[in-house]
Amino acid sequence: MTLSAIPKSVRPAIDDMIDNCYEIKRGQKAVIAAQTEGLQGGDNRIDRKVVDWLIAACAERGALAKALWFDHPDRYDGKAPAVLVEALKENDVFIDCSFDITWEEYREFRNITLAEGKVFCRLAATTPELLSSRWASTPYELQSEIRYQATVPFGNGGADFLLDTPNGTHVEGIILPPNGYRLGDPEAPVYAKYRKDQKSYRPFPEWVTPPVNIGNANGNVVFDRTLSWWSSYLGIDPTFEQPVRLTIENGRTVSIEGGREADVIRAFMDSLVPIYGDAVYQFGYLHLGMHPFAAVEDPSRYSPGFVRFLDHSNASTLHMHVCEVPPTDAFTYRVHLTCDVKNATLRVGDQYITRDGRLLALDHPDVKERFNKYGIQI
Repeated sequence: MTLSAIPKSVRPAIDDMIDNCYEIKRGQKAVIAAQTEGLQGGDNRIDRKVVDWLIAACAERGALAKALWFDHPDRYDGKAPAVLVEALKENDVFIDCSFDITWEEYREFRNITLAEGKVFCRLAATTPELLSSRWASTPYELQSEIRYQATVPFGNGGADFLLDTPNGTHVEGIILPPNGYRLGDPEAPVYAKYRKDQKSYRPFPEWVTPPVNIGNANGNVVFDRTLSWWSSYLGIDPTFEQPVRLTIENGRTVSIEGGREADVIRAFMDSLVPIYGDAVYQFGYLHLGMHPFAAVEDPSRYSPGFVRFLDHSNASTLHMHVCEVPPTDAFTYRVHLTCDVKNATLRVGDQYITRDGRLLALDHPDVKERFNKYGIQI
């Protein structure tokens, strides 16, 4: 197959992805990993033509790419599939087309990419329809600028924050520096970074801003949806039947109220206490969806988990982590159970990040310049 075989409707997204996000270079070795189960649909939905197009696009640039089709029926075995770990080690670039297998959750992937200089790429637009959508066709330069500008106001910590939503969420606290630093440390880095300056992980399309550490949080969080990976692990739908209400005191979750979903979340967190201790109840991260066009025209054609993933990625959604604990030898997943809210107003210091659910970075001059550059209206 040659690049000319790729339809015009998807070529802009594929070229942008390969050149500007994944940055595939001549002489590199790449592997495209996809689950065979996804050929029948579901969360891991994949079209074989998309894999062929990726191989052709890499070949056009002088890179050697191959497909790796794999089965992974059990996501609860605690380890990243060995065949994927080996493929990551053996290639310069790993392109992950699986919904279930993520760099965020499996610490093995993170350790290898950072230690061995690999690049772990993620492709969420895995069908011709998705690749030709407004979501995947948004230029990566624009996506990157939105993500960067949305994070600039967090600086390197120190400012207070106030979060409100119409459904009863009200949380106050302080922005802390990135992990490993203390408030007032002049060496603390800022949160805002471009992916191009961080070589290890490249999702396409972009989906969230970097998680920001928060401290001394107090208030209530009312949410009716969570990130779809963890809902599947817990056996609940990603959109709840009844809202869950958290009470937060001094950075800890002290009560979880609501219907069946609240009971499941409470039991899950309690079950982790023997592994992590009191850290299970820490309430310490906040970040945002950042893509203005993360949605599908007909949600009924996709799995609820995938639709919820896009909603999580949308610039209208804000997330906090009700449970964020690091992997251990006994439990290698990075647990990050999210509470997602809509229509949020978030103020950091004197600057508003969102107002009534609108991400104000979309109005930043540098972002608007790129909207105009590509003739895109929002």
